[in-house]
Amino acid sequence: MKITKNNKLIADKVCDCKSWKSFFGLRFRAGFKPFNAFLIHMLPDSVLDSFFVHFNFTAVWLTAQGKVLKVEKCTPNHFYAQVKSQNLVLELPANNKAGIKIGDTLFFQTAK
Repeated sequence: MKITKNNKLIADKVCDCKSWKSFFGLRFRAGFKPFNAFLIHMLPDSVLDSFFVHFNFTAVWLTAQGKVLKVEKCTPNHFYAQVKSQNLVLELPANNKAGIKIGDTLFFQTAK
């Protein structure tokens, strides 16, 4: 899967975390490798947490259509509140320079 914004590549090696994989995400990892993003499928009332994540990262809350609802720098061992209309959370390295802002739309392209 690839994720783009205005035809600019955000991530090209995305771990698509559905069902039980969504619980793990970045937990118990030393970093993002071999991926450069994790896409977490969230329930509408779910909170994001960074327990057992040992490094900083950027979280981007999204609607199912890819509209950005919230962007936050995250640190280990914290809870991050849910956002109305959330369906997905994109986890990116803390040093990601994509310039994602609230109101942007991200596009998801699956490999053929």
